Amino acid sequence: MTVRGELILQRLLGQLSAEHAQELHLIPGNPPVFRHNGELEPVKGEEALSEEFVLSLSKEYMTSEQGVILEKNREVFFTRGISSLGRYRVRIYYQKGALSLNFRRVEQEVPVLSEIGVLSEVESIGNLNKGLILVSGPYDSGRSYFAASILETINKERVVRIMTLEQSIEFIITPAKSIIEQREVGRDVKSLAAGLRALSDEDVDVIFISDVPNMEVAELVVQLSLAGKLVITTTTSDSSVRAIESFVGFDGKDKARQISDGLSDALAAVVNLRLVRNTGGHGRIYATELLLSTFNMRIAIKELDFRRVESVLYTAREQGMVTLDQNLLDLVNEGKISFKSALKVAHEVEWLNNQFGK
Repeated sequence: MTVRGELILQRLLGQLSAEHAQELHLIPGNPPVFRHNGELEPVKGEEALSEEFVLSLSKEYMTSEQGVILEKNREVFFTRGISSLGRYRVRIYYQKGALSLNFRRVEQEVPVLSEIGVLSEVESIGNLNKGLILVSGPYDSGRSYFAASILETINKERVVRIMTLEQSIEFIITPAKSIIEQREVGRDVKSLAAGLRALSDEDVDVIFISDVPNMEVAELVVQLSLAGKLVITTTTSDSSVRAIESFVGFDGKDKARQISDGLSDALAAVVNLRLVRNTGGHGRIYATELLLSTFNMRIAIKELDFRRVESVLYTAREQGMVTLDQNLLDLVNEGKISFKSALKVAHEVEWLNNQFGK
């Protein structure tokens, strides 16, 4: 990469940090674009990028192994520190036959759950000792940050051994009361499945995996959860109910029934997240949905009755469960977010409108 290219990237990432933006998109033929508080904003004063410039950046930040993955899969993800500008999750991918880049800023410090502004009911999942926690939400909902906060809460409050298996290590957690070891798939362990199988006989209390890509991994996750370990994973789903559906639905209905029995006993909680712009307009806060394991919930999951799963979720607030729309309503009433912002992410827009007589 040329000195000029290095200076341009340093300037853009420095501006990204100064403006507290989340992501930088570099696409040939377009000026650089920030994602700031969930909105895309072209970077002022910057010219359209050439294919040659983006190609030179890509070559600079990839290892030879990552280059092989890129050519095979047409995209590659990894995390790396960039001089004094912090850590970034980097995505390099092809579009229209040319390479494009995405830099996502990774927070240097991970707070505990009580510091990130979630419901007290949600904070309590940091006290769980066993079972499976699914952290779900769409893209840019803060899933990874939230999962890291669970780990940091455990790390600072309990004496346990924590093991992570991550496609790309985003958040580096410094051991406090706990022992914590972070392993990257492809570098420290051959595959997620191989790493999980090895943990079945390991002295490990808490396991975090960054993704559940297939039924083999899903079954191993359930087995480890049933063996008395606390397992935390993230998944891309727009509701708690769909997070459960996607977890059991890799290989059709027969396989779903095969895993649903174990999941009904293993599941401890599902958290579904959104990041919503606050009323001050200078940041975003979490809106959360919390599904917990109860007798009725376990029966509904075992029978793959997802309408009943949803019904239990919507009628069990006294048992600690909270729907996304209920939390959005609370946040509006508390003056933390606007009604307009709540409507953008609500599951049941009509229900939310009715609460305000609209």
